[in-house]
Amino acid sequence: MYLLELSNYRIASSHENTLQTFDLAIAPGERCCIQTSSQRHAHVLLKALATLIPPIKGTYRFEGQAVKFGNYRRLLSIKRQIGYIGPDATLISNRSVLDNLLLMRYYFENRFNLTLDDKTEKLCRLFGLFDQLKMRPAELNPMDFNIAVAIRELSKSPKLLLLERPENFIGDNRLEVFISVLKDHLLQKVPIVFISYNHNFNTTLATNKILISKGNLTTVPVHKPSPKA
Repeated sequence: MYLLELSNYRIASSHENTLQTFDLAIAPGERCCIQTSSQRHAHVLLKALATLIPPIKGTYRFEGQAVKFGNYRRLLSIKRQIGYIGPDATLISNRSVLDNLLLMRYYFENRFNLTLDDKTEKLCRLFGLFDQLKMRPAELNPMDFNIAVAIRELSKSPKLLLLERPENFIGDNRLEVFISVLKDHLLQKVPIVFISYNHNFNTTLATNKILISKGNLTTVPVHKPSPKA
């Protein structure tokens, strides 16, 4: 069974976005690397997968259930299960970093006396953010701001993870640590769709390629070199 299926899917076109109607299915454990000459195409596709752009036609299915974009409550429950780490992901400016990390739990658990779970606290310490949790997002430097976004998305324990150029978003100096964190998610069969221009990131993670050429989308497997005898 596929985790995510987009069928006969079309996103509204613009001068910068000419993605043609496409089908795409993502199974548990798949890691799909987007390859395209247009960064804009990759950006739009990832936003569509994150439910940030509604379709003008087609069906979006998550775990076999068709998603209705007009149903905010249902859409929010889907968003909770999708981690999106990219330039359009942000934090609420008038809340502390800690509140931002707990915000989704505030909503779904309907209580405010919450503390960080062990996994999220470990991520904050691992990426050097723990001592800045009481700060507002605007008080963080740009890379720490992005790290806070990444931790928030990872702490959701997403069933699908979307990444846009993580080497730019979190910085090359933290990328190896980030890859090690992602490997923990791979053990849980969490699928990942990403675009990266970091060779190590691609070769370590990718099992499939999503190729976009002149707005047309196709999926092919990655052929790993056979180990030397």
